[in-house]
Amino acid sequence: MQTCRSPSPLAYQTTNNRPDEAPVTWASLPRRGQLAVLTLARLTEPLTQTSLNAYLFYQLRSFNPSLSDAAISSQAGIIQAAFTAAQFITAVLWGRAADSEKIGRKRVLLIGLGGTCFSALGFGFSKTFLQAAIFRTLGGLMNGNVGVMRTMIAEIVREKK
Repeated sequence: MQTCRSPSPLAYQTTNNRPDEAPVTWASLPRRGQLAVLTLARLTEPLTQTSLNAYLFYQLRSFNPSLSDAAISSQAGIIQAAFTAAQFITAVLWGRAADSEKIGRKRVLLIGLGGTCFSALGFGFSKTFLQAAIFRTLGGLMNGNVGVMRTMIAEIVREKK
C-alpha cells in the first residue's frame, strides 16, 4: 500500500527574480482606498447578473402564466442576449469616453453603476416582458465598467506577475 506524501514546504515558495524587492502585500499597495472601491464596484456586476438569473424564469412566468416552459426559456434567452448585445455595442464607446478629458473614468464608472442600479430596479418592478427586455437592454447600454475598472487597476498597481 502506497502512502501519499505531501510536498515539502519549499515547494510552495515562489522564486523572486529580484531579491532586493519585498513581496507585494495589501499594506504595500498604493491607493488602497481606490482599490477597495474598485473591488466593490467590480463585485456588483456579477452579483446583479447572477441574482437576476435566479428568479428570471419565475418572473417571466408571472407575466403570462399560460406560456409553456419552452416559450419562457426563449424569453429568458432574449433578455440575456439583449443585455450582452447592448454591452458589446457600447463597450468601446464607454472606453473612449473614459479616456477623454471631458468625461473621464470616474464619471463613466458612476454612470455605469447608476445605470446598473436603475436597470436592475426597473427590471425587478417590470410588469411585462417588453418592460423587462427594455430595462435589461438599458442596463447593457449603460454598462461599460469592466474594461474601465481593469484599466484603473492596472494604472494603480504597477506590479506584473
